[in-house]
Amino acid sequence: MTFKERFNRTNEAPNSPTAFPFNRDINSLGVTFGLHPGDQVFQHYLTYDWVLYHHENAELSNLDRTIHHATLANNWKFLPRTALVLTADIQLIQYDTTVTSGSLSTANSMPLRLTGGLSGSITNRIAVSLTGGWGWGFYDAGPTASNALVDGKVSWRFGSLSSANTLFLGYAQGFGDASISNYYTFYKPYAGYTQSFTDRMNFKLDGSLQLRSYPGSAFNDSLLQISAGTGFKITKWWSLDAGYTFASNFTDDTVQITTVGDESLRAYMRHLVSLSTTIHY
Repeated sequence: MTFKERFNRTNEAPNSPTAFPFNRDINSLGVTFGLHPGDQVFQHYLTYDWVLYHHENAELSNLDRTIHHATLANNWKFLPRTALVLTADIQLIQYDTTVTSGSLSTANSMPLRLTGGLSGSITNRIAVSLTGGWGWGFYDAGPTASNALVDGKVSWRFGSLSSANTLFLGYAQGFGDASISNYYTFYKPYAGYTQSFTDRMNFKLDGSLQLRSYPGSAFNDSLLQISAGTGFKITKWWSLDAGYTFASNFTDDTVQITTVGDESLRAYMRHLVSLSTTIHY
């Protein structure tokens, strides 16, 4: 059994021009129960998270919400290097204030996602995972989602088999909650690279292109994200990490924010630099 608690406050520039900052507080409290009998041939995990979103600006208070999120993940390792994966994921998304008119809508919903698939190694160097299923949005008002869910990835380990050197290529599609037209659908190819230079140092590079559309509206997004990072182990119990992420939305769409009367361009470019240290005890 694992308990977790996380509080995060962001003070960042919004994705579109506004007269106020985008300050947000997020608190997540959760617990995971794990059961893995038979030398982990069978693995079952039940997770529950209670998430609170609060925007400090009154103009964005209609985006404040509470999320109850439960996931049941099941793995059956029926071959030495291959497992059957079955997952059920359900959320209860409740907004403090629901808005059913204008460009920004906030309808309560209960998204349900059911997926299954296989994950395993074909050879010592090639691994494949493929999952698929279906998801439903169950929105109280407006458009609701009913979409196929797919995630497939091929990985290749190069160099020494004892290292973490990996190249991977994947594709995913599904849907997510949104304040435009209730939800969005997405198609996302992605790729990545990881290499260990010594026992203490590694480098990671990954990128994705997510193509979003919002059913019932004319909005479309092309979201590009590229991340690079390096990690260094000072000792067995102390490590340092540094990373850089470039994110951009290539779109000419504008949105009318009724609460402030602004029309904002939805295109943006964002650069994020992160530094972190971790102590294991």
